[in-house]
Amino acid sequence: MNARRPTIPDSGKIVRLTIEGLGGLGDGIGRREGVPVYVPLTAPGDVADVLIGSPRGDGVAGRLMTLVKPGADRRLPPCPHYGECGGCAVQHLVPEAYARWKGGLVGDALARQGVTAKIDPMLSPAPDDPAALRRRATFAAEAREGAVATGFNARATRRIVPIANCLLLTERLNRLLPALPELMGAFLAAGERGQAAATDVDGALDVLAVAAREPGARARARIADLATRHGVARVSWRDADSGAPPETVVQRAPCRFILGGAEMEFPPGGFLQPSAWGEMTLQRLVVEGMGRARRVADLFAGIGTFSLPLALDPDNMRRKVAAFEREPGLAEALRRGANRACLAGRLSVTGRDLDRRPLLADELGDFDAVVLDPPRTGAKAQCQILARVRGLRRLVMVSCNPATFARDARILADGSWTLERATPVDQFLYSAHLELVAIFSRLN
Repeated sequence: MNARRPTIPDSGKIVRLTIEGLGGLGDGIGRREGVPVYVPLTAPGDVADVLIGSPRGDGVAGRLMTLVKPGADRRLPPCPHYGECGGCAVQHLVPEAYARWKGGLVGDALARQGVTAKIDPMLSPAPDDPAALRRRATFAAEAREGAVATGFNARATRRIVPIANCLLLTERLNRLLPALPELMGAFLAAGERGQAAATDVDGALDVLAVAAREPGARARARIADLATRHGVARVSWRDADSGAPPETVVQRAPCRFILGGAEMEFPPGGFLQPSAWGEMTLQRLVVEGMGRARRVADLFAGIGTFSLPLALDPDNMRRKVAAFEREPGLAEALRRGANRACLAGRLSVTGRDLDRRPLLADELGDFDAVVLDPPRTGAKAQCQILARVRGLRRLVMVSCNPATFARDARILADGSWTLERATPVDQFLYSAHLELVAIFSRLN
């Protein structure tokens, strides 16, 4: 049965509200005749004139028109693009209010599922820590009449906000920003849209263009010249619709990095944790949470963010890790990195789509512990199987979505797993996106 839509009071009118709290997306919450009004860019304690809009969840959407009186939790946002760019939803919060709200997202999500656990204080990088800067970002692109616009999308729209400098990006990525319109102009015809996914791979710039058409010979020559002039190590292309693997257009230099002590090749369209600080923090929590487990399955292993440090853990040299990853490029990069690190016999890599073919109970019987790092959609099917496997003693889950994590934690709890603790990790500064590491155990 569908939930009943709330009656919208004063729809289309501007009303004065006091913001009482923050929702899960970082929007301020006021009330009009008892109905929640979600108002982006507001903070608790703000008094604001708000345009009442359309239904949204259990309430209605609001638009900030005038900030009448700022609350004690508000500060001046440091970024000049704030309010127009859709990237930093809560940059206007004072640090204490920001940490209180964001650190509470995990507990709130678990409570809605009826799961109790110890929630550690949120781990955050030190102010101005260069290791916390984002080393990857995806930019929207649109070819218009005689020009190409690149930047971030405005909140909840496809309108592109040009970005001259982002406070959260590495210096190399910021230096790349002026070159993106010219680069994407080699891929897009007038009226077409695409994306440029840029990654700072230990100083080597890698760009993946997602567009509807493959670049021709003249476009490839332009791309090669641009890569040379702007110090881009590699440019690749992927069809926006086919789902085929990326194709390298030009490569001027290798894209290599160190992961868990192993030298790795970064494949076109590859994935790194957004920041070096976040990667190191998550790795430490996973290795600590795994304890003395010797036979570990790393599910949704990616490029080996956790497989490699687990296999190379100096405190447990007898551990064997079996990594399972869907993307062929990532699986092959992990396989080669493991060989370079002389991990034959200690780290195996299997290509497998765990969303479609989760590991079955008899396959999991060879392990005593599991690392689970699913995408934002979670790992419902795999958790339903893990809930029934009795031989496992330890499960460490890494999640970038508290809501799907809490759903999966409920499934595991119903299968006699105990959620010992969860640690929020603030890798996505000034946004509602939150990483976490959770430790589950079970006694037979």
